[in-house]
Amino acid sequence: MSQLLGPWAFLYYQVKHQLLWFGRDFFGRRSLLWHLPHHPSDSFALSSVAARTGKQTDWMEVPTGIYHLNLSLFMSGVTHITYYGWRCGHSSAFDSKHKELFGTLPVECQQYTLFEQSPDMLSPPVTPFNSCLTSVNITPRSGIHVDTPIICSQGQEGSLDSTVRRQLAETFLNLLEKAVMKRVKNLPPLGDGMSLGRSVLESACAAGDAVGHLDCHALKLGNAKVGVLFSGGVDSIVLAALADRCLPKKDEIDLLNVAFEQRVYGSKSCAGRKKQLGSEDDCSVESSFDVPDRLTGLCGLNELRELSRDRKWNFVQVDVTAGELQRERDKHIGDLVYPHTTVLDDSIGCALWFAARGCGTLNCPESVETHSYQSRAKVLLVGMGADEQLGGYSRHREAFRLHMWQGLLDEIQLDVGRISQRNLGRDDRCISDHGRESRLPYLDEDVASFLNSLPVWCKTDPQLSRGEGDKIILRDVARLLGLVGSANCPKRAIQFGSRIAKLQGSRCKGSDTCSHLLHDVATACQMSS
Repeated sequence: MSQLLGPWAFLYYQVKHQLLWFGRDFFGRRSLLWHLPHHPSDSFALSSVAARTGKQTDWMEVPTGIYHLNLSLFMSGVTHITYYGWRCGHSSAFDSKHKELFGTLPVECQQYTLFEQSPDMLSPPVTPFNSCLTSVNITPRSGIHVDTPIICSQGQEGSLDSTVRRQLAETFLNLLEKAVMKRVKNLPPLGDGMSLGRSVLESACAAGDAVGHLDCHALKLGNAKVGVLFSGGVDSIVLAALADRCLPKKDEIDLLNVAFEQRVYGSKSCAGRKKQLGSEDDCSVESSFDVPDRLTGLCGLNELRELSRDRKWNFVQVDVTAGELQRERDKHIGDLVYPHTTVLDDSIGCALWFAARGCGTLNCPESVETHSYQSRAKVLLVGMGADEQLGGYSRHREAFRLHMWQGLLDEIQLDVGRISQRNLGRDDRCISDHGRESRLPYLDEDVASFLNSLPVWCKTDPQLSRGEGDKIILRDVARLLGLVGSANCPKRAIQFGSRIAKLQGSRCKGSDTCSHLLHDVATACQMSS
């Protein structure tokens, strides 16, 4: 199984030895949860999704790797699980990872579950992370010589020669295009779409939401087999441009762009009075969906239309009202995000779920009219993994400010190492709830191996400004593709770009516990323990 590339999660019962085998791929791209016994009569359970229980430790993400449960011992009251982890280069690294994964389990779980570390370890499908900060590096995946002085302790030197930058960008582009090709080559047939689209619109009509004015019976069903979760940022527009290269020109591509309702007041005095009194009485209030991701998305759409004029790009404007957000979260988005419970999990999970639903209005350049539209694409290209590997988050810039290149290197390694536990299981549950499959080119094993082989300053340069130095190698790829405008687009997290964070009106930190995701919580926000 460790030689199997791509996303996977599996369960297999080996009858002869009474062993239940299960596990997740190296990055944890598919969801798998487990419930470990909390008392002698409790059960062991595995599932791809679980309903909220109000207790975060009832269900947990299965750490990546392969396991087997001895059912002959289990019937005797012993939950004995053997763990086959990924080889980290030396045993001490493996021991550290093992303690990190299982040493933090709740005490009651440790009491009734026995974990055994197998001496047989799995071979990682990607090249080890290049943690070297010396002045000369040869990237093994490309053969390109990178000769750059790095002064880690005091200075900040680290900018690449322009010729080397172009060589690295060309290699990255080639690998990324192959990764996209693999993910759009074999596509399932189009989904039905009609029942989903009509149920969405009819539900909105009944609730009086903003999309309720659309004709439920004039719903246009999309013909695109591939969609892109599209904010117009450099991650998503590069995937869209590469999909254009890989798909026949006759094929449509859906660009799914989500925006959350924003209240626009008729005057500043009204806005101030509402803020003071918490009332909108006597104020002129309108709803707007012109959030940052909608604006950058439209700019990106124009670039794509100029780049590929023969392609039909379906820019789907997924507009979400406050009422619809609350209704769908309470109904089941909260269960998909679970066992994660933070404000950040809530915001990202909701944004992904609505975007992946693919129901909205179609932006038609040849017409001022809007049309209700339902995507039927079964495959969605998503940009997860780009920020983690390429230093795209603000915390990467802060790590560099505090501890220079070593701090940046450590922070990127940390983000990549925990992506399975923090992000990808949740994201998979939210997207696949609509019968769609997320495909992640930035986490393709060949792409990740190439990026791992590079010195950190080849991937990001915090000495340069936002929108220039972060994810610098990906921005160079965008320029090679002719996406000059989008290449300089600053990073904006989905919860801020879609404005879901502002809609919820919470002053909580992203790491705070979100009351929307818990049962029987009275306060709006509690600090995570």
